[in-house]
Amino acid sequence: MKSWLKSKRISVVEFGKNTGFYVISDRELAKPIGFFGLSADNELYNLFIEPIYRRKGYATDVIQLLRDNKIRIKTVTSTKNVSMQKLLEKMGFKKWLKYEDKEL
Repeated sequence: MKSWLKSKRISVVEFGKNTGFYVISDRELAKPIGFFGLSADNELYNLFIEPIYRRKGYATDVIQLLRDNKIRIKTVTSTKNVSMQKLLEKMGFKKWLKYEDKEL
């Protein structure tokens, strides 16, 4: 598979063709560390980093890499995902909508 986007630290490869599903790899470790999806209108969803690689800046790297490559992102996160909310605020995303998780 050919890398779709690369930075000094990570590379992003689309899984399959036109799936909107991307695998995140650490270039030094040469192994996958997470994944994310992009909808047709560039809504970021399911950004997942393996637990042992969390809080090391990988999610920030992914969002910055997308922005650096002129991919406009819109995203919404769960009210329970405080870490992602803080990251998105740090990255300059505006808090314009708040989804509440409903108990089933």
